[in-house]
Amino acid sequence: MGAPTAKLETVVIISPYKVLSLFFTIISLLCLFIAIPSTFWFHADRLVRYGLWQECVIKPIESDKNLDIGMSNVQKTETKFSCALNNKVWVQLCGSFVIVAFSCTVIGIILIIIGLRHKRRQERKMKIYGAAGFVAFVGILCLLIALVFFPIMFIREMHERGKDKWFFGWSYGVAWGAFFFLTSAAILLMCDRKREELFYKESLYINNDDEDILENQDVKIKTLKR
Repeated sequence: MGAPTAKLETVVIISPYKVLSLFFTIISLLCLFIAIPSTFWFHADRLVRYGLWQECVIKPIESDKNLDIGMSNVQKTETKFSCALNNKVWVQLCGSFVIVAFSCTVIGIILIIIGLRHKRRQERKMKIYGAAGFVAFVGILCLLIALVFFPIMFIREMHERGKDKWFFGWSYGVAWGAFFFLTSAAILLMCDRKREELFYKESLYINNDDEDILENQDVKIKTLKR
């Protein structure tokens, strides 16, 4: 029987703030995925609705039909729904900002997952979280510009057309939800970016064929701050 040997095992405990940050970022991505193709950002006169890329119009069409049942003519009203691409520069610019925010959200999710799974070098782990936070703030800035600039230009255009009746659609609210979730995720990530809890467990082994454990010492907890 040989002399006993001590072995040190390192266990990384993931911070719950980073897990919550990942959860909020995924929710923000889902909100953007819903809001980007939608045409329910704004409504005008309840017959026209606007999205980031299209302008949709509902037009009533009256048609006369001849019937042989005592009435000569019957007037029937039908509706025609049509959408056209909105080629205005400010619309395309706002859509581009939202697409950039969507891309930043996807990149942020990937970086956070890489950081959570990385367990070798803590310095590299902190850099990955820092990159995720930077990408998230770029997405927040782009999304905020689009959400503020789009209604300003929309209202201005409605006044030029002589239309005063307009209201927000549900897609615009979903986009604001994406903004708040992404902002919360970035704040949680940056506040807890440089903190990891490392648990060092020291075990004493006997050097024989079976390597039986002789004794387990107390677990030591160390908080790493860089």
